[in-house]
Amino acid sequence: MFVQNLPTTDCSALLARIALSLSFAPGRCKTLLLCTLLWVASSLAAQAADWQYTVRPGDTVWSVCEEYTSYPNCWRELPAINDIAEPRTMAVGQRIRVPANWLKVAPVAATIIFVHGEVLLGDGDGQSALKANQQLEIGSRITTGQGSATLQFLDGSLLTMSAFSEITLDAVSAFKQSRSTAISVSVPEGEVSVRVPPRQPRTNFEVRTPSAVAAVRGTRFRVNSDSDAAVTRSEVLEGQVGLNAEGVSQLLDLGFGSLARRGQAPIDPVQLLDAPSWNLSCNDPGFAEWFAPPGAQRYKLVLLEDNLRSDRVLQSLTVSDTNYTFRNLETGCYQLRVNAVDMQGFNGMESQRQFCYDLQLVRPAIEELRWRSDRFAVQWDPVQYAEAYEVEVAREADFKTVLASYPVTATQLSAELEALPAGVHVRVRAVARDGQVVSDFSDAMYVEHSRPRHWLVGIAASLLALLVL
Repeated sequence: MFVQNLPTTDCSALLARIALSLSFAPGRCKTLLLCTLLWVASSLAAQAADWQYTVRPGDTVWSVCEEYTSYPNCWRELPAINDIAEPRTMAVGQRIRVPANWLKVAPVAATIIFVHGEVLLGDGDGQSALKANQQLEIGSRITTGQGSATLQFLDGSLLTMSAFSEITLDAVSAFKQSRSTAISVSVPEGEVSVRVPPRQPRTNFEVRTPSAVAAVRGTRFRVNSDSDAAVTRSEVLEGQVGLNAEGVSQLLDLGFGSLARRGQAPIDPVQLLDAPSWNLSCNDPGFAEWFAPPGAQRYKLVLLEDNLRSDRVLQSLTVSDTNYTFRNLETGCYQLRVNAVDMQGFNGMESQRQFCYDLQLVRPAIEELRWRSDRFAVQWDPVQYAEAYEVEVAREADFKTVLASYPVTATQLSAELEALPAGVHVRVRAVARDGQVVSDFSDAMYVEHSRPRHWLVGIAASLLALLVL
């Protein structure tokens, strides 16, 4: 069952037509049109954030209003909002909408189970940073910058927001294990992925965009709303999705997608690109590679926490090559997901695997070492993934007593070191992650001080020898 709300564009057009008629109408007609305008506006406000209730045996409009709302005129206005002809004998199983601002206690629509990066709750000056375990009410508006968030609804449904997206929680019905649940979410901009659990009775989950509605019962799917191009795309990864626009519905099966442009019906289903297969022959830290399926134009790569119960996105990026190297990850295991993108912008089927990162730095090899006058200089081979190096100087080969230690970012060092009766030992190691990861030290090299004679000193010594003779 779909919740029958007027699309925003239709409502706006209706208000515009009423307002235009109002400017030309005579006295009594103008009053009637004004009342109509106010009623439509109040209806739109009610639809903006609704709590949905499923009628039980014995329920009446009066009993529902008495139990759940604090609005004095609920029993008068609720029948009109829901087209209830007989308030005393509502049909069992009928789903009615109750404006959220009428309720005695604002219902919890969802809970934030994961947040990463820039994620805000609210509008304008009233925005605040969203936190994990925070509960969201009906009507909550969430926006992501360079970040992501995952919401869990009471029935177990999960919605994951990509970066630079916006959603509003429009309506959520009261959850009972023995009843179906209805959830409606608006996505004016950006991309969301939804996972609806296969429970009985099934959940009716709707994602509304400015140009279409994607409605499902027990499935996994993606919806992308591009406000600039006025296009909505939907792709099905499990189950079925109905994409509805302009009175036309396209039923999408597993592995298919469709798009709807504003003011147009959805196009015929398009088969999604196959999931890329992984190339596991290279084990370099942070390196991932896959094989290109036919028709791939680019790839979407998503790094997630190692949690298979819900998507917890840490990074999301688009690349043109069939490989990518992640740098400076924390040591540990993750989930890595990749899909190909076709010429129409549809994201294909996904491949996902565990991706473990353990940064190991090889030890440097010293290439050159010299010590002249009051300076010594050392140079070594660069080490992959190294962010800095540490050079140690000691008298003894066991480095129990270190004379000097030099942190550098280059692969060479020239520093002051006074002449000593004997030589010194020098070694180098690579450093990453602000010192959290270090390599073994290089093989130590021994160098003795060399003070070259100036050419004038040589000439003077020769002249002195001749005079003596």
